[in-house]
Amino acid sequence: MAGEVSKKIAHFEFITKEKNIYHPFVVFNNDAAIVSPEDIRRKWAIIAGRNRSRYISLYIHIPYCRNKKCNYCMYGSRIMKAQSELDCYLDYLNDTLEYFDTAFHGYEFANMHIGGGTPTLLDNSQLTRLFGLLAGRCSFRNNAMQTFEVSPSSVTRRKLATARGFGINRISIGAQSFNREALKQARRNYVPFENFEKLCGEIDGLGFETVNVDLIGGLPGDTPGEFRESFIKAASLGPSTITIYFFRFENSRYSKDVRSKAGYGWGEGAIRTFMDAVYDTAVTLDYVNESYSTERLYNVFARSDYVNRFEGYATRWEPGLSNSCFGVGIGARSFILDVVDIYDKGVHSLARYSFDEALKPENLSFGNTRYLVHFFDNRTRITNYFLREMYVNKSVSINSIKRIYKVDLTEYFREAFDVLSGLGKLSIENDRVSFVVKNEVEWGVYSKFFYDPETIERMTKSKPAERYISS
Repeated sequence: MAGEVSKKIAHFEFITKEKNIYHPFVVFNNDAAIVSPEDIRRKWAIIAGRNRSRYISLYIHIPYCRNKKCNYCMYGSRIMKAQSELDCYLDYLNDTLEYFDTAFHGYEFANMHIGGGTPTLLDNSQLTRLFGLLAGRCSFRNNAMQTFEVSPSSVTRRKLATARGFGINRISIGAQSFNREALKQARRNYVPFENFEKLCGEIDGLGFETVNVDLIGGLPGDTPGEFRESFIKAASLGPSTITIYFFRFENSRYSKDVRSKAGYGWGEGAIRTFMDAVYDTAVTLDYVNESYSTERLYNVFARSDYVNRFEGYATRWEPGLSNSCFGVGIGARSFILDVVDIYDKGVHSLARYSFDEALKPENLSFGNTRYLVHFFDNRTRITNYFLREMYVNKSVSINSIKRIYKVDLTEYFREAFDVLSGLGKLSIENDRVSFVVKNEVEWGVYSKFFYDPETIERMTKSKPAERYISS
C-alpha cells in the first residue's frame, strides 16, 4: 500500500510540474460539445424566463491589447493592429446582443463587468457605440454594480465621462504594481504615479460611486517590501477597495528561465510573505479585510467607510446566490449555475483554430460562431466545488457540501481522505476539512488524489491546448 501511494505521489508530482497543472480542476476541450448559438439561446431563455429574480451577471469581453501581452495574464487576447479592428468587433458584439435579445427580453441583470484585454483601447466614439448597444439591449436592477476596467495608459477623461453618462458606477484600475522591475519582467509599461493621481482625481470629479485598484502579490521581480510600498501608494489614491490577486505561474507567459529562478516553491509560502507585508499596513491606512486569508485567490481590502456597502462580485458560481453569468464576446466565458460552462469560440471552422485567428476582422461573423460547452455530471460538480473551495479557502464545510449536494464527504471521498489523513496532508476538525500543505506544488500533487484514474491518465497525456482551467 505504501509503495503504491509513493508511486502515485511521484506521478502526481510529474503532472503538476512537467504538465504545469497546479490548479485542482482542469477541463478537457475534447469533452466539450460544439454548440450553435440557437441551442445556447434556448438555454438562456429558460434560465432567464423561469424566474425573473434569478441572479444573472453580464460580462462583456474586449479581447485586445496594445503592442504586447503581459506575462502574468492568462486571458485570451489579440494585439490590436489597427483601430478599425475594434469597429469590426463591435459589429460582432452588436450581432450577439441582438441575437440573444429575445432570451433576455424584460430580464434585469444583477451586475455587469466590462473587461479584457484592454477595454479602454476603444476610442470615445467606439465606447459611445458600445454603451449605446448595452443601453438598448440590456436592463439592470436599480442597485446593479456596473464596472468598467480601465488602463492608466489608454483611458482619458472624455472616455470616463462617456462611461459615467451611460450609468457606469464602478471603475476598476489595473495598476498591478508600482515596482518598475516587476512591471519590466511582466512586460507591462511603467506609468508614472502622477498619472494615477490625475486619473483618480478625474474619476472622483465625475461622481463614480466606487473605485477599485488591482494589485498582484508575488510577481517575479517584486519583493514583500516593494509590494508594501505599492499598497501604500494605492491607498494614497483613496479608492473604495484595493483588490490583491495572487500571482500563479500556471497559465502565465513567463519564460522557463524565470520559472526556474523562482523555483517551484513560489506558491503559498511566498504569497504569505507578500500578504503579511501589507496586512498590518492596511489596518493603519484604514482599509479593512474581514475575510483575509493567504490561501484565497484574491483579497479585497475595503476602505472602512465603504466596507458595509461592499457586496463582492458574482464572477463565479456561488451556491448562496445560485447565480449564473452571461458572457458576450469571443473568449468570454458564461456559466449556468455549476452545471454548464460555455465559451464563445467565434468562427470554429478554421483549419487550425487559434484565438488570434478567430479575432481577425475577416473572421468576425456571428453567423459562423460556435460555442464550446461542457455539461458537468453530478460527480464532477461535487469534485469541482469541493476542490475549488479547498483551493480558495484552504478548507471546506462538510455540512455545506451535504446541504448543496446531499452527500457525506467523508464517505464520498473515503479512499482519498484515508490516504491523505495518513500522510498528514488532510485534517478533519469538527465540521471542516483542511489541506495541510507547504506550497503550491504540494497542493497540486495531493489534490489529484480526488480524481478518478481515467482523468489522471488524461492529464498525463494532455497538451496545454487540449485543456483549460474552469473557475
